[in-house]
Amino acid sequence: MSGVFSGRPFGGTAILVRSVFANKVSVVDTHDSRMTAVRVRNSGQANMVICSVYMPWNDRSVRGV
Repeated sequence: MSGVFSGRPFGGTAILVRSVFANKVSVVDTHDSRMTAVRVRNSGQANMVICSVYMPWNDRSVRGV
């Protein structure tokens, strides 16, 4: 992470999955602490990838928080 962030720069992401779908979902390793992703396997159809991305507000000012 680089640069000055304002607002809430220390948040995170999550994806909640109902237990009945747990056997169809697998975690995708994004190598990024600000992104969470899962793959959903669909029988007879294309798989889906669901992502949650944390993008804090940045006004590009040089003043501190």
